[in-house]
Amino acid sequence: MSLSSIFEVYQLAHGPSLPYTTGALKTGQYFREVLIGVPYHPDNRIIVEFLGNFSQYGLNSLSHVALVGGLAGYIAGENRLSLKNLFERIEQSRSLMILNKSWGFSVGSDVVFSKSKKDIAHPNTIRFHVLGPNEKILLQAEYIVSFKGLVSGPGSRDAEPGSTLEQLDNFSQIMEVCSTQDLSLPAYVASAERIRHSISDEQIYEHLENTWQIMQASISNGLDNTGTLPDGQSRQAAMMHKSLNHQIRTWKSLGAEQLLVNVNVQAIAEEIVDNQLIITAPLCESAAILPGLLYMIQGKYSTSSKSICDGLLVGGLVAALLLKYQEQLYTKPILSSASTIGAAMAAAAGMFLIQPSMDMINQAANIAIKMSYERTSKESFTELPVMSIKAANLALNAINLAQSDYRVTDLAFDTYFKKLIEH
Repeated sequence: MSLSSIFEVYQLAHGPSLPYTTGALKTGQYFREVLIGVPYHPDNRIIVEFLGNFSQYGLNSLSHVALVGGLAGYIAGENRLSLKNLFERIEQSRSLMILNKSWGFSVGSDVVFSKSKKDIAHPNTIRFHVLGPNEKILLQAEYIVSFKGLVSGPGSRDAEPGSTLEQLDNFSQIMEVCSTQDLSLPAYVASAERIRHSISDEQIYEHLENTWQIMQASISNGLDNTGTLPDGQSRQAAMMHKSLNHQIRTWKSLGAEQLLVNVNVQAIAEEIVDNQLIITAPLCESAAILPGLLYMIQGKYSTSSKSICDGLLVGGLVAALLLKYQEQLYTKPILSSASTIGAAMAAAAGMFLIQPSMDMINQAANIAIKMSYERTSKESFTELPVMSIKAANLALNAINLAQSDYRVTDLAFDTYFKKLIEH
């Protein structure tokens, strides 16, 4: 079984959802390429049909905003206009420009969230219909988006990950290899990526440093931005940060680190909800948890950027090992699955930065998985910031408990996770 690459765990993406937002964006980009080969007529129309889970979660995840942006040629990180601003222009003009040709397109009538479940081979399905004069069907195309945001369908350039170092796909084997070959966990992950992509360690760390810079920018932007989010909620992070900075020097509370994490996580979570550019970890839904915790650790311990990159490698491996169970994760609400994976990633990466023992990393991940899984099985979260803050707090608690010799199980964390989700 192959694992996700670190570059797939940490993707440049748009929130609030990896499959339902970024996946929709890529779907629009791929179908745009298909449209270039379709005979053009001024009366041609494009109909977009969101099916299955997209009909349930797509509207709140801004699937239509992302997909229309993709159809218009939007590329993450390369456009001056935001996705939202581009969507508004298209909505007002009622047209799409493709190769300098104008296609009539009305968001109100040509984008459909269909609750029909007939003839759906996959729960995350998007269909396109190109209608010519007299409503004649000229072309139909169907796309499927995976839990990890990978798109399959006409023109898609996505592919499932290839093999990793020695085909190792469980943490027990990886720990054994690291022990016998005297490898640190980050060195093992870097060696796998080096072989997989035929790149150097310098290139891997350069990519991770850029990833960390974008993560930090998400925190900074979230702390600066004010106003109202698409769901109608007011942004809170800037106010929380101002209050924290004003009071923290006089507080006698021992929870200062937790409060700092909460503010960091709130800042990124608001950027995610607001459809802004972020880095997945490994999903948009969990993208605030890991950087929010690592940013606090970096500030508290003056951690070097190289060490942060090593932490990202450790957290990325945890995510890759847990994402193996993608199909089982589809049976749970995506916020629940994202919360558990994000908490485990953050606990493992944070534990590495404080005490880089593989046993301690494993225990921290196990504790985070146990606490997060038990919580999400009993509670229902509809707000991403709330879910993210609770998951980050669980990760912080897991690090502290692991250092206190608390043990959930002697199993490797991925084996323990599999045991939980199968029962």
